Amino acid sequence: MDILNDDIKKLYFRFLIPTIFATLVTSIYILGDAIIIGRFISEKAMAALNVITPVFSLFYGTGYLLGVGGAVMMSAAFGEKKIKKGQSYFTISVLFGVLFSVIYALLLLTFFRPVMYFIGASDEIYGYVSQYGYIFVSGVPLFIFSAMLQVFVRNDMSPKIAMAGVIAGGITNVVLDYVFIVPFKMGIAGGAWATLAGSVLSLVIYSTHFLTKDNRLKLFFGDINLSSISRVFKCGFPNFFIEISNAVVISLFNIQLKNTIGFVGITAYGIVENSYLVVNSLSNGVSQTVQPLIAANYSAKNKERVSSLFKAGIITSVIISVAVTLFGELKPEFIINLFVDADNELMSIAVKAVRIYFVSFLMAVSNIYISGCFQAVMKSGYSMRICILRGLVLSSAFVMIFPMFFGSNAIWYVMPCVELLTLIYAVYCVKLKIKL
Repeated sequence: MDILNDDIKKLYFRFLIPTIFATLVTSIYILGDAIIIGRFISEKAMAALNVITPVFSLFYGTGYLLGVGGAVMMSAAFGEKKIKKGQSYFTISVLFGVLFSVIYALLLLTFFRPVMYFIGASDEIYGYVSQYGYIFVSGVPLFIFSAMLQVFVRNDMSPKIAMAGVIAGGITNVVLDYVFIVPFKMGIAGGAWATLAGSVLSLVIYSTHFLTKDNRLKLFFGDINLSSISRVFKCGFPNFFIEISNAVVISLFNIQLKNTIGFVGITAYGIVENSYLVVNSLSNGVSQTVQPLIAANYSAKNKERVSSLFKAGIITSVIISVAVTLFGELKPEFIINLFVDADNELMSIAVKAVRIYFVSFLMAVSNIYISGCFQAVMKSGYSMRICILRGLVLSSAFVMIFPMFFGSNAIWYVMPCVELLTLIYAVYCVKLKIKL
């Protein structure tokens, strides 16, 4: 492929299909648990899983912090033929992976109950939270190192092994979710064991890279210093921030819903939040498709090709956003029944939640896409501002303010308002600040 000269449409679609497939697979871990737990156990179990979701974000966010931060610095060092220096970055990530695993396990297992209640658990669902949560928290090293090694293995020129690990782990998780919960009747704990098993398999597959002749991921302790540690954390922080922002917002939603509507509200939010996982994966797929193409052509000053690629991504984003939103507006009951066998009370609340919340997808896909494009043209500051605005500032403020002034049902309007205001800012940046 010649990124700078090949036909843009053919080039774009050659990247688009496999990239979207890859990003969709990464959402299987949580989505598979949510559907099978909701359908085959109960609404309360579904609500419990949504309470624990911020812990997923913490573990995987830490893995990406160390993985992206360490692997990017390692790749830069390898590019300069400084092999030992690159290996020292890998060593830093491994050491901090162990350290964070121990800290998280000790704190969460010691203070499990108060932490769970703080992030949205209630007496009605705590039994399910504890059954799933204690098992999940005990596997913290698996999740941190799975996320971390995926990036390192890919950056060490083994993308096929990295992809095989992601796909195999995701499929295993979904299959064992069903096997453990339905035939084996292990309850929600079966979902936790399935998630652990999927991560174990991913780690095993990633580890095969260490047996290859081209492996450069080796421990080297001779060049570790505060400056190197700082570079790893600084480089990986944006990825960590995105995951933690998501955890904070989900926790705030759960707390507000627990206080205003109850566990039924948390269950309804779990449905729309898990639907967002799919939309987010599709959005990231479009963004990751154009990033290398735009970056290369932007650096080569091929302005017309950059503009064409940007427009192709925007068109794809709009098509996805309209299709998903229309589906939510026309078939809310189908989406709800995909996750739970809803009674009349839950169906009434969830239909309203789906129809209102899905409006946010009209803007969310484009917001994620534009943010990715700013990274591609080396304007990561604008990308970070968009992420902070939609992922933390506006969403955290609105989720606290809306129910206070407009009633409990106003909470479903939070994300449409957040995404609309963010899109206005994002378009402003594109039109007035950046010449794509």
